Amino acid sequence: PVATEIITHTEIEESGAENLAQILEDRPGITIQENVNGGKTLSLNGIDGKYILVLVDGTPIAGKFNNRLELNFIDADDIDHVEIVKGPSSALYGSEAMGGVINIITKRFDEGLKITSHGKAGSYELYSGNVGVSGGMAKTSYAVNADYSRGGIDQNEISINVTDTES
Repeated sequence: PVATEIITHTEIEESGAENLAQILEDRPGITIQENVNGGKTLSLNGIDGKYILVLVDGTPIAGKFNNRLELNFIDADDIDHVEIVKGPSSALYGSEAMGGVINIITKRFDEGLKITSHGKAGSYELYSGNVGVSGGMAKTSYAVNADYSRGGIDQNEISINVTDTES
């Protein structure tokens, strides 16, 4: 028996997260860090990200940089839910899962064409938007998204520059 935490699609939408790093940043035991090239990596219960297996629909993700996966490139709009297994799962998944497993389950798209757009604005000059095209044919689904984001505060920023003050 393995305890599995599930982040539902409703929770993802309510959080306003735009990528996997933002979805995971408030979860207990998960720490998101900025790496040398500006991407976001994770540690799970203090174990480095190179020992955490990240799957999409049960398939390992390729394209790691320095043995770590960049989480800010996985778009939240395509995620149905996320399953998190904390602790060693190497007997089931191999040595890459000594710290745990994060399985991203993507949405299944209906047949036909669907066009979506999302936008939000907020404090600290936050403006972001997303336009997507998705659909499916027979047993194949497809999705293409374009994202734009500016401003706001990233919870993982080390410092915040204050340019105006008022008393």
